[in-house]
Amino acid sequence: MNDEWLPFVYRGFYDVPRAIVVEPEGESLLLDCPFDEATDDYPPFYVVYRLSPEGRDKCAELSWIGLEHLGAPVGRVQVRDIQFDASKRHLIHGGFLEKVHAA
Repeated sequence: MNDEWLPFVYRGFYDVPRAIVVEPEGESLLLDCPFDEATDDYPPFYVVYRLSPEGRDKCAELSWIGLEHLGAPVGRVQVRDIQFDASKRHLIHGGFLEKVHAA
């Protein structure tokens, strides 16, 4: 079990960060939870992508639009299964890795 608290960067915030890049064990992962116009809400899950080196480099840019296209989908994890630090803006508990399920 990954019991570490991992630093992350994010874009967008509504109750929780909506696009997160975290680097557990040397790989770059994007957790994406974009607004769904059809339901007028955010979905209850993040789609997890393993980013390519190009995708990792793009994280330094202001806009992450299209970042998911620079990665390979890994699965999904429920937003409720993610533990954040108290501010929800700095650290994510690595235990989420065990809860990623193929979509």
